[in-house]
Amino acid sequence: MAASDADFERTIGLAEAALERIKALRHPANPHNFEVWYTYASSVNPVLNQTINALVSDSGKITEAQVPSGMWLELARRDLR
Repeated sequence: MAASDADFERTIGLAEAALERIKALRHPANPHNFEVWYTYASSVNPVLNQTINALVSDSGKITEAQVPSGMWLELARRDLR
């Protein structure tokens, strides 16, 4: 099944936004970071977005070590189910 043009454009836009964020932060473009920033760009996980926004508002940036990972990210995913 082929993706619709609208779905293609939407998801490419999200992927480009994720990659731009990774570049701006100078974080490695690994699958984990791409997943986090793609999810952030899509706004499908309010808990993730709120957490990242709070970290950025505190210091004006987010380090790679602060990017949600592991158990925390899995728990955030479960909130979406």
